[in-house]
Amino acid sequence: MNAVRTRPAVARRLGIVLATGAAGVTLAATAQAAITVNVQGPGGAPLAGQSVTLRGADGTYATSGTTDAAGNVVLTLSTRPPAGPYTASTRLSVSSSCAEPSSQEPALAGIADGGTGTLVSTLPLLCSGYAPSGQPDATGIFDVPTQSVLAVPGGTVDLNVTVPYSATGVTVLAGGTPIGGPVDSSTVRVAAPAAGYTGPLTVAFTYNGAAASYNAGTMTARAIVPTPSIPGPIDIEAVVDVSGSMSGNDPKFIRKDAISLLVDLMRKGDKLGVTGFDDSSKPIVPLTEITGTTNNANIIKGAARRGIVNDGGTDYDIGLTDGYTALSSTPGVDPNRQKAVVFLTDGAHSGTYYNSHLRLALNATGRSWPVCAVQLGDPKSFKPEDVARLKRIATETGGKYFAAPTAGRLTDIYASCFNLVAAQRTVFSKTIVFRPRVTKQVIKKVPRKLKQATFMANWGNGIYTVTLIDPKGKRHTAKKPGKGVNYRHGATFAFYRINKPAAGKWRIMVQNKRMTGPKDTGKVTITTPK
Repeated sequence: MNAVRTRPAVARRLGIVLATGAAGVTLAATAQAAITVNVQGPGGAPLAGQSVTLRGADGTYATSGTTDAAGNVVLTLSTRPPAGPYTASTRLSVSSSCAEPSSQEPALAGIADGGTGTLVSTLPLLCSGYAPSGQPDATGIFDVPTQSVLAVPGGTVDLNVTVPYSATGVTVLAGGTPIGGPVDSSTVRVAAPAAGYTGPLTVAFTYNGAAASYNAGTMTARAIVPTPSIPGPIDIEAVVDVSGSMSGNDPKFIRKDAISLLVDLMRKGDKLGVTGFDDSSKPIVPLTEITGTTNNANIIKGAARRGIVNDGGTDYDIGLTDGYTALSSTPGVDPNRQKAVVFLTDGAHSGTYYNSHLRLALNATGRSWPVCAVQLGDPKSFKPEDVARLKRIATETGGKYFAAPTAGRLTDIYASCFNLVAAQRTVFSKTIVFRPRVTKQVIKKVPRKLKQATFMANWGNGIYTVTLIDPKGKRHTAKKPGKGVNYRHGATFAFYRINKPAAGKWRIMVQNKRMTGPKDTGKVTITTPK
């Protein structure tokens, strides 16, 4: 835990901007009386153990003292003090992980003899801390903008709290129940109540034999239960790993084709954004509405082609934070729409993971924004803890985890993520092994009264043609898809979307024209709106 003059930072800088807090009161003069000053932090939190200096009208030192457990100090003037009115001041400091700048010097001018006043600081009294030596990494996060601990029930968070150096019995309480205390000289570890909790956090301690406490922030801890998608338009942020290792796991940049697929699958009125990340943020496409025009689609696809590269390390927190920011802070964003993140990575997170996915899970709408966590690459290259982290990101947001041993699986997985978010039902799915210059045929009976059906084929490499034959024998091809048929294709996919498809047997014919190896694996699916 940290004193009001906080010890050196032990937490990762989270960065917020502070404004200097100060207040002024001019009171009627009395003859050589004591002056009482109260020192407060945000929300009126009393600051104990804080040194306050009093100076005369000409700046001459008059006297000083230290605040008690209630944040009060009585400053008694000498028999020959400098002339008033007086100015009270203090220097407040916190860990640089709590704020930048990490200090303030609020002053209160115009205090007459016998007067009272309040010094106010806007420096946060609570912030994130590092996991102490020998302790496992935390599973929750401290969200700086909201001054809130976010966790699933039972999740742990490491905090720096502001108390005097000599304070004892430091405890953090949720709804009056103790949930944590010091684990070393500078860190408090809290555990979210197993039953869940939403409400204020209180820091309590003893200072100079007196009990002291203040409300330091809030906690939101609740279990995430996957819920049906909200009907209507959706917002998806594709968070794409662009680290250097991608040159080995996705040398043909099938990531770009997967983004093209999302653009083509999304409906008029849906919104799509693309964020790249390595060890820094790489904005690619802002959250953009799909208009259904070719120009609109080409703009998004073109930006993705240019922005998806291979460079740098891997920092999950950067990618997931950018995804959350896009879905919550983009101008014109509607909080009531269904939202989700497709998170693709081929490597382990570098350093301590700060659980940024919980901002998506425990956002202000009260409804989780699910994450499709996609692990690309040879499973043997991932340590068990890396796989467990990606699965936890998916589970704790109500999303889904996907393993993609090769990049050829990406378009199939991205289609599955779209179907999950857009409430599409898969009525047929079959994995197919393709051979050079061989045609595979799939026949599926489609029931009556479907509003829409999407017939899709995905593959890993090579050149393919996909032909769709309806129950009356009419052929739908890439060159002649037919009236009212929406045909889209990319390097590793093709699909036909048909409104009110005729009931009966449909045939999907997938022909390989050229292949780079002896065989390829793909999939044929049929999906409909739920």
